[in-house]
Amino acid sequence: MATETDIANLALSHFGQDASIDSIDPPDGSVEAEHAARFLPIARDEILEAFPWSFSKRRCTLAELVNDRDDWAYRYAVPTGCIKPRIVLPEGYDDEENEGATFDWQGDSLYTDEPNASLVYIYRVTDPTKFTPLFTTTLSWRLASYMSGPIVKDPTGRVQAALYQRSETELRKAMASNANASRSRATHTPTASRVR
Repeated sequence: MATETDIANLALSHFGQDASIDSIDPPDGSVEAEHAARFLPIARDEILEAFPWSFSKRRCTLAELVNDRDDWAYRYAVPTGCIKPRIVLPEGYDDEENEGATFDWQGDSLYTDEPNASLVYIYRVTDPTKFTPLFTTTLSWRLASYMSGPIVKDPTGRVQAALYQRSETELRKAMASNANASRSRATHTPTASRVR
């Protein structure tokens, strides 16, 4: 499994730099390590937010807060580490494939008309050993697009644009792979039951 330093070195290699960072946490003192330490969390969270990755999807019962708005019946605290709320589920509802209830996300608060609601959300995974290989590759290309600006200093922006476009291509591949790996419930009805 790749480390953050491995991902940073892979990012450097994407635009022809020596992959020689020894550490980004803390940075090893090189300019490249400083840029990697600054941009890796931004690139990681951006890629995490783009898709409900199997390794970053969480579910919890929401903690109710004092409601400070009239247009929604309930206000809940957004869970720590939530990058993006996805589905608000009514109490006792287990099927995450449901569209869920409508909601409004405002910073640390989530508003909805559902009492005792649960939330399916994207969690900020910071441990790179939890990433899938294609996610890691996608992250390295996105990080390369951000690091290349201050390192290459291309006034046209072509290098950054090409790297960003490649990260989008890799993102589509990673999303398709993750979606294909998801399991769906069987809806088989035994023949004897259908005959009745």
